[in-house]
Amino acid sequence: MPVAEVGKVGSRGQITIPKKIREREGIEEGDYVVIIEEDERLTVEKLSLENWLKRVRKVEERRGEPAPEMETVTKETHEMREVE
Repeated sequence: MPVAEVGKVGSRGQITIPKKIREREGIEEGDYVVIIEEDERLTVEKLSLENWLKRVRKVEERRGEPAPEMETVTKETHEMREVE
């Protein structure tokens, strides 16, 4: 179920993510987030290997081929998972 909270944009463009959402999503000071602009909508996701791979796959599906700049990262990540 989607949850809506209000954040605030500061003078330097920084966005404050409400505490409830940070706690629920495990976002802590110093963590990186990915901000995706798509169809006039912004989505904020905690940067993690899983989220990154999900985004890479969507780009590849849209293009119908591996994204050149991401192909190496995707291959190395798959190889790392096989070792685990």
